[in-house]
Amino acid sequence: QMFCVPTVYLDRDVMGRDPGHGVTINSLLLRPKATGRVTLRDAHPASLPVIDTQIFGHPDDLARTLAGFHFARGMIAASPIADMIEQEIFPGAEVTGDEAIAAHCKRMVKTGYHPVGTCRMGHEQDPMAVVTADLRVRGLGKLRVVDASVMPNIISGNTNAAVMAVAHRAADLIAGRERVVEETRCVEVLS
Repeated sequence: QMFCVPTVYLDRDVMGRDPGHGVTINSLLLRPKATGRVTLRDAHPASLPVIDTQIFGHPDDLARTLAGFHFARGMIAASPIADMIEQEIFPGAEVTGDEAIAAHCKRMVKTGYHPVGTCRMGHEQDPMAVVTADLRVRGLGKLRVVDASVMPNIISGNTNAAVMAVAHRAADLIAGRERVVEETRCVEVLS
């Protein structure tokens, strides 16, 4: 997914340039192959969890990120955008080799803020699933999880619509409403 921001967009950890006129293009890997982990730090309920995102934990993720970077750089170099660009700020036009670009990507990588799957929903035979189809935590019948953490896989895009669908279904389950789904039959017409 390509993000285009019509300004020089800088995160807090990037110094040396004031935000201003310009354009920022970022590529976001929608389906990373690496899988992270969230674990408890200790037994204290106020302690923050340990989050290991495993960003670039799979070599394909870095390769696909490099491809996204090259695509973004190619867009900026193409007319008519190229006519409006004075200079490349980050990482700079002098950074050309994949090793140097990979170092830049590793420094600037972000999650897209849509992690999922920490309380995976799935069948009883799935050893990674801790939530049932009715959103109950296995072994704790009165506790449900209703957020993006139940999604077994990340979707291609923002998770807000999928989370709203999960919440809508959870409301029906909690209220005891049965939803009737009509079966649709498809008929193939041979000519």
